[in-house]
Amino acid sequence: MLPQWSNAVLPPAERGGYPRYLHLGSRFGWRSLGSQEPGIDTKFVVHYIRVMKNVTITLDEEVARWARIEAAERNMSVSRLVGEMLREKMRDEQAYRLAMQQYLSQRPRKLKRPGARYPSREQLHDR
Repeated sequence: MLPQWSNAVLPPAERGGYPRYLHLGSRFGWRSLGSQEPGIDTKFVVHYIRVMKNVTITLDEEVARWARIEAAERNMSVSRLVGEMLREKMRDEQAYRLAMQQYLSQRPRKLKRPGARYPSREQLHDR
């Protein structure tokens, strides 16, 4: 879990000066703000830790050439390009499944009343 700035506690300023330390919670403890004046802290850096898995894939030469060119145009590696494409595909499929689940969970609606005619195609798809 990363530190929350809203939970940060500043100790009393020493001798009327600016705070020199910032408490980031029990897991991270006190961190030095350095000797700079208040303003932008250029020494504070948050590192995100992600576990990545290596996967070997086999591509046709034409596909591999396209992937290298596309990755170069986006200023990234082929590995990152493929990873982002797969992540986008995964999110699209999750969104589709969620939308389908929401649609199928609705109660069915009757298109007509007893003895009435079915609506025309134009009436059904009128927007």
